[in-house]
Amino acid sequence: MGSVARVFTALLLADMALRGEVTFSDPVSFYLPPTLAAPSLAGIALGHPARYVSGLAEMPDNLRPADPANPFADYGVEQLHAHLAAFNRTHDPPRSW
Repeated sequence: MGSVARVFTALLLADMALRGEVTFSDPVSFYLPPTLAAPSLAGIALGHPARYVSGLAEMPDNLRPADPANPFADYGVEQLHAHLAAFNRTHDPPRSW
């Protein structure tokens, strides 16, 4: 399901860009809460994750699913923010992980 969702997410991003709501070069941090000052997000634009060149990990390192068949069912915003705040990129975008 994840691969299918990525296609739809990229299509929504492209549609929003065509309507002038966002640009592919907008920093992702612009659309996140100001309390999430994660160094791992520096230099990442909206278009980078859509092209798999953000340098972010494919899976969060703090993912501990109660149900392995549905690993994100109990993964919340707090866990995502904690992962992004602690993640150390090994290189800057645009470059794949």
